[in-house]
Amino acid sequence: MNMKEKKLLYFDMHSHILPGIDDGAGSLGEALKMADMAYKEGIRYICATPHFAHDNHADFETYRNAYEKLKKALKKNHPDMQIFPANELFYSYGISDDLKHRRALTYNGSRYALTEFDPQESYDQIFDAVRELAQSGYVPVIAHVERVRCLWKQWERMDQLRDMNVLFQMNTTSLIGGRLNLFVRQCRKLVKEGYIDLLGTDMHNCRERAPIYAEAADWIRLSCGRQVYENITSIYPRKILTNERI
Repeated sequence: MNMKEKKLLYFDMHSHILPGIDDGAGSLGEALKMADMAYKEGIRYICATPHFAHDNHADFETYRNAYEKLKKALKKNHPDMQIFPANELFYSYGISDDLKHRRALTYNGSRYALTEFDPQESYDQIFDAVRELAQSGYVPVIAHVERVRCLWKQWERMDQLRDMNVLFQMNTTSLIGGRLNLFVRQCRKLVKEGYIDLLGTDMHNCRERAPIYAEAADWIRLSCGRQVYENITSIYPRKILTNERI
């Protein structure tokens, strides 16, 4: 491998690594094991994005304590690994108010907000939600967009959302599988057509929802070209976390 083909150090933009906050890591020990696995995958930057719902969420102090404890432990175990605060926001009316008053978190205090929708949500409801967030000053990043049924194979809708500055995050595991896997083929097509901006492992534990990244990143590098690979795994994430325009 020559220098031009050198692999990057990756950003994981969607994880449930914070211990004791949601259905992710159950303890600090498990969170550190997840971090060890992520490190071996080439991940050096992790966004801790526990679930947040307007009517069901951990209070901010609980989040902050878990975040600071994990950050301190990671500094000891992996000095070159960084963690950033955020939430995976389950959209409902009132979420913009939660963001405004910092009960809920954007990516590292930026204007970019990782936003989850029910897979069965109608397109009209998603469109209205995106417009409401945008009018409140936020840039919605739709979490694991490949799960949203109303957008599946209806790319004109994704184009319409893109015109509203919406970004799309895909889970790394959705890109892993054989050629006969129709779901994986469609997800890869979305990447090739330029619809996917960010990757996340969506890790929850060390078993069936472990941090897997390298195989998906390698496929992008080999199949989509160096620029797409750099944009998705490094350049766009860095701009989001520093609140720069994409």
